[in-house]
Formats: sequence, C-alpha cells, structure tokens
Amino acid sequence: MSKQENKNSIVASAYIKLHDSLVVYIANRTGDRSAAEDICQDVFLRALEYELITPETINSFVYTIARHLIVDRLRRRACQMAARTYIESHYVTQGNTTFHEVSSRDLERVEKFHVSHLSPMRGKVYTLSRYDGMTTVEIATALDISPRTAETHLFAARKEVRQRMKECIS
Repeated sequence: MSKQENKNSIVASAYIKLHDSLVVYIANRTGDRSAAEDICQDVFLRALEYELITPETINSFVYTIARHLIVDRLRRRACQMAARTYIESHYVTQGNTTFHEVSSRDLERVEKFHVSHLSPMRGKVYTLSRYDGMTTVEIATALDISPRTAETHLFAARKEVRQRMKECIS
C-alpha cells in the first residue's frame, strides 16, 4: 500500500468513526447544524492535505482542525457584524440618504468594473462569493475545483479589488 493510499484509508476510517461526534462538537460551538456539517466535511478534506497522519494522531488532529475552522468562522462572523453595525450607525443614519445611495451605487459600479477585469476564474469565484453569497466549499463544488483553490482565488481577487478600489477612492 502506498503512502497516499495509507493516508486516505486512515482519514476514511476516521471519517466513519468520528463524523457524528465531530458534527455534534462543531454544532455545539457554532449553534448551526448545517454549518457544522459543512465544517466537518472541510475538516476531513484538510486532513487529506497533510502528510504526517497516523492512526494514533488522527483523532486529535481532526479536532484541532475543527477548532481552528470554528474560530475562523466565529471571527469572520464577528467582523461581518462589526462592519454591518458600523455602516448602519455611520452611514444610514447620517446626512442625506440620497447622497449615500448614489455614492453606494457608484462604488458598486466601480467594484463591478474592477471585478470584470480580474482573471476569468478569479472573477467567477469573487462574484459567486460576493453577490451570490456562496461559501468557498459551495464555489469549489460549482466550479469543480478544490476548496483550497477556491480560497486562494477568492483571497487574491478580494485583495486585488480592494487595492483597485483604494486607488479609485484616494
């Protein structure tokens, strides 16, 4: 049996043995059973990416990956809520709302212009994430790419759009 086959069989047997308890663990921390299923799936996909997996270490390794993904999700949710609260308190309630609506539409138009100048794959990934609200796992499935590739494209696309937007605003 090759190293890859051995690693795959270790992860597969861990999936069978730990799936249900891992979903419960994640759901208790996130409060969302559906998200727990997605995160659990991502945990085992990420476990496949590591070389040094043994039957002795797989259990703790899987729970460590899960804990990191939960923290990432909670941080992302907290940042989104903070940004939403900031925008609502500073822009919606202040001044001329017509001016803000026009400014918002102008910024959206500029953003879409910059997205149209991304590479085709990055543009698709960015659009599916930003406008369709898809997760990287959903994007990966829709575009038939790995979740890591989707994350990489999304990170690079966001960085590029953000930089171009800064240049336009400055």
